[in-house]
Amino acid sequence: MACWTIVCVFLWIILHMSKESCDRDLGIESGDIPDNQMNASSSYDNVSAHHGRLHGNKSWSPATANVSQWIQVDLGNITYITQVATQGGSRGSVSKYSIKYGIDGTNFIDAEGGGMFIGNVDENSVVINSFSSPVNAQYIRIYLKAWVDWPSLRIELYSCAESCNTALGIESGAISDNQMTADSSLNYFQPYKGRLHGRSCWASATGNPKNHWIQVDLGNITKVTKVATQGNTKKKYVEEYRVKYSTNGTTFWEITAEEGGRFPGNFDKYSVVINSFNSPVNARYIRIYPYKARGWPSLRMELYGCPVIDTVMDVSINVNDSKFYYGAGDKVKTDFFINTTGLTSGTDFTVTLTAENMENINLVFFTCTLPTLS
Repeated sequence: MACWTIVCVFLWIILHMSKESCDRDLGIESGDIPDNQMNASSSYDNVSAHHGRLHGNKSWSPATANVSQWIQVDLGNITYITQVATQGGSRGSVSKYSIKYGIDGTNFIDAEGGGMFIGNVDENSVVINSFSSPVNAQYIRIYLKAWVDWPSLRIELYSCAESCNTALGIESGAISDNQMTADSSLNYFQPYKGRLHGRSCWASATGNPKNHWIQVDLGNITKVTKVATQGNTKKKYVEEYRVKYSTNGTTFWEITAEEGGRFPGNFDKYSVVINSFNSPVNARYIRIYPYKARGWPSLRMELYGCPVIDTVMDVSINVNDSKFYYGAGDKVKTDFFINTTGLTSGTDFTVTLTAENMENINLVFFTCTLPTLS
């Protein structure tokens, strides 16, 4: 079989975007973005990149004034970015700039096709520019293009306000009985009875909490932000638990809490205890593993979050013979194959995958064109 190497772009990756209010600041001014997540090509004297915070007492300035200088923000996660605000400083201001964005800190794409943004001409005025096509990125770089006196800059980035705390249907029954499973159950306490405020509960087959789990299949990849638990009506409940998530129901990753990966559970039979995840997860399957229990591992539960939708990112994929490689870095997988029988050079073909196939990479769709064979 001929050997083809193909570079494909426009990879669909599952991300959540709320289109309600899109002027939520991302934490540069407030300090939620820590100092070590702001850096620059260079810094003048004692004004480092982390001084470039909107309305801060100082501002960032480069060591030399030229169009190769930049300031970068690492947002910590891929984020939907809609606007950028800039402000000058005591030394001067940046009147024009361009923006590049990326997801790995190495490869960057020009925002707005490499076009210029209009910046500032004084020290204190704030100028806000909106992206005509909001970008999904973890890293944002602002490149200096023109300035007044000496380039000085303070910045903020904005996204859409998230409303991602909706009950996902365990209590209401939107999650069907067969979507709730467990490794085992005590008689008459099946997993589907483990619904928040329900008349019964799920209880494990044995009294050792560390040996058991209850699982919810959400039906689709969903952004999950928090979990609520409740004991049963006979003063039996789970005092501590662990949470794992999966996109395919086979490979699971742990969601860590503040203390040893465990979440605080319940202290009585009726009170509802809600734990928010430090970082929301995209998952189809959520498992709760009891760790410590009072009386017998028993619980009722609800999950909270919101749907996810698709967005486009650039990425490279190599197809060699009929083998399909997906992912990046140490997450590259080679256990999925494309049937190329009958395909000729220059033929367009599409492969459709579900997120369940992709573990936590969340690939959904791509299209490639076979090159001319040599």
